[in-house]
Amino acid sequence: MTPKRVVTFAALVAALAWALMTVGAYVRVSDSGLGCPDWPACHGQLVAGGHHALIEQVHRWIVTVLSVALVVLAVLVYRMRQGERRVTTAMTITLALLGLQVVLGGVTVLLNNVSWTVVMHYGAAAALLAAVLLVVVRLAFPEAESPPRDGYVRLVTWLAGTTFGLLLMGATVATTDSHESCGKSFPLCRGDVVPSADHHAVINMAHRVWAGLALLLALWVWRQTGRWRRGVWQIEAAARGMASLFLAQAAVGVAVIEAGENDVLEVLHSSLASLTWLAVATLLWMARTLPVPEVVQSGTGVERSAWRTSIADYLTLVKPRIMLLILITAYGAMAFAADGPPRAGLTAWTLLGLGLSSGGASAINHYLDRDIDARMTRTAGRPVPTGRVAPEAALGFGTGLIIASVAVLALNVNLISAGLALAGAFTYVVVYTYWLKRRTPLNIVIGGAAGAVPPLVGWAAVTGHVGLPAAFMFAIIFLWTPPHFWALAILAKREYANAGVPMLPVVRGDRETARQILLYTLLLVGISILPFADRTFGWVYLTGAVVLGAEFVLLAVRLLRDTSPPAARRLFLYSLAYLALLFLVIGLDRARLS
Repeated sequence: MTPKRVVTFAALVAALAWALMTVGAYVRVSDSGLGCPDWPACHGQLVAGGHHALIEQVHRWIVTVLSVALVVLAVLVYRMRQGERRVTTAMTITLALLGLQVVLGGVTVLLNNVSWTVVMHYGAAAALLAAVLLVVVRLAFPEAESPPRDGYVRLVTWLAGTTFGLLLMGATVATTDSHESCGKSFPLCRGDVVPSADHHAVINMAHRVWAGLALLLALWVWRQTGRWRRGVWQIEAAARGMASLFLAQAAVGVAVIEAGENDVLEVLHSSLASLTWLAVATLLWMARTLPVPEVVQSGTGVERSAWRTSIADYLTLVKPRIMLLILITAYGAMAFAADGPPRAGLTAWTLLGLGLSSGGASAINHYLDRDIDARMTRTAGRPVPTGRVAPEAALGFGTGLIIASVAVLALNVNLISAGLALAGAFTYVVVYTYWLKRRTPLNIVIGGAAGAVPPLVGWAAVTGHVGLPAAFMFAIIFLWTPPHFWALAILAKREYANAGVPMLPVVRGDRETARQILLYTLLLVGISILPFADRTFGWVYLTGAVVLGAEFVLLAVRLLRDTSPPAARRLFLYSLAYLALLFLVIGLDRARLS
């Protein structure tokens, strides 16, 4: 047999090992494990056991065929690749795992399918599949002089360990019937884990969290493949297939939860899990076998710093300082609506969803404003205009975050908060950035509505509707936005002019801008006192609003007298502190009243 045919035969053996795991999943789902209560043969149980015995017998026949095929493969490997220790050692490990798998199969039957033996049996099958794939890769690719041991290999090794652990966790969920503990609730076991202290619910929840982390790690490995193994098409193809299978497996997992007891979906879920494991193991052995491209070898330090720079760039895209301010205002509204600190779970989901929406809108803003940013000194170093992040990548990243935001809020909070967050993102991206920013000096006045949405989201998350206090908070942020951004516009007036953006200082000058800042500041302070007059907020809030507002007005008056950059900078920086402190006072006021 030619070397090429040996590789093909080894690949067929790996496919048979995967088929064995799929049939094993059907054995479990159909409760056919004890269709043949003796071992290794059925001894007349085919008739008495009915279809369960037949299913179990087919499973054992596949084991027999696989065992014979592996022995044949071993003979071929030992004869044709006798001097290559890496290949022969892999084959020896495979035969040892085959023996372990057969023994565990017998123990599982003789002990009447005790859960721990079933999990060990499944784990041995997964290890056997990985070992066969190791033989395939070492047969297919020549042995490198110095096998790669760089950061990419370590990253894929972590993914393989995480995926193998996920397989064992999934098998534990299946064999202990823990999948029924949370019903159809997703992604959390609503009220099942803590109140009942049900260990099945704990196992189920741990499986879901583990699966989510594994999915994120898989997508990150796929992302890093283009950096560490660019040009190695075998590894790039394996990484794409692996990531696609992880996404498909996640989708089927959600479908299993939503559908409840469905044998077809459960078998598909298990089959995809073993196929995903096949892809991960293949990627691992390729990464540890194929040589590293010279461009990576010569610039390993550069590559290591590149992925750190990439993380920093994507953090820049979401504008974390703006996001923090948005989350503070939303939490202040939540604390007021809940008469104190809101529930931790609700707070986490709401702030996560709102943060995703804010980050997504900011990333799309980077995409739309890339031409403007390139002409302004203040923004020329941003990731998109410098080319560190491709425009399409920024757009896709932002869109994905907004979609994730809607999903998080709709599934875990309520539809009103999801709709409000989406409306805020739409206003910022379409109304402000795309439509108004380049057309009118009133861009920030109208577009400021986007930044005023977070309190509405926080209030709706707690109450399920939008109330008068939330409307007051909306108005406060709406009137705060023009003074805040116009102060910044005075600082960057020349840059805005060069970029062709009709900000107020560019169109009407610094003096008129300072007048408008003072006017809006007075309106802001007046509106901020109305909630006390309406008895919505108490004395603690009134004291804070008056003190903070007085300082804001004082700085606005000084700016009108002196429109120099230092005066504009003082007002700009104070405006940031003003809004954060005002919403902190709102939370303190409600905590005092409760």
